[in-house]
Amino acid sequence: QDLTKILNDLRDEYEQIIEKNRREQVTSSSQDIQTSSHQLSELRREMQNLEIELQAHSLENSLAETESRYGFLMQQIQVQVNSVEEELASIRCEMEGQSQEYKMLLGIKTRLEQEIQQYRALLNEGQQDLVYIPRSISLGVRNLITLWQHNQGLKYSKCCSSLCLNIKYSL
Repeated sequence: QDLTKILNDLRDEYEQIIEKNRREQVTSSSQDIQTSSHQLSELRREMQNLEIELQAHSLENSLAETESRYGFLMQQIQVQVNSVEEELASIRCEMEGQSQEYKMLLGIKTRLEQEIQQYRALLNEGQQDLVYIPRSISLGVRNLITLWQHNQGLKYSKCCSSLCLNIKYSL
């Protein structure tokens, strides 16, 4: 019996040692799993951070390309705007020149109508001598016609900063 008891004691001792080793191994494995899990989480966070950094870099490059492209387009549009503004200034200058010419022609027309009225008045008064034309009347009309012809040569030649120089003649 002593032998059986010794054997049983040894068996119990070995079972305790086995159980202790098993518990230590389970504890160690769970710690290894927790450590590995923590390392995996850290690596995932680092990977996400790198992906975000890559996206940010990609977006910065895209933004720089977009700014460059729109800057170039803005320069082209500005060139077109400047061209249209120059054309508009030229048209304004031409219109002002035409307006000046119209005013001068209207003045000539008015004076011619006045002279015709004077001729009619002279005819109605019974003067038959058409050879005699009052010198002051014919000189005024001749001066107007000469000025108009001279203005045809000067028309639209003086333009400065989209404002035409006003050519004024004292009639």
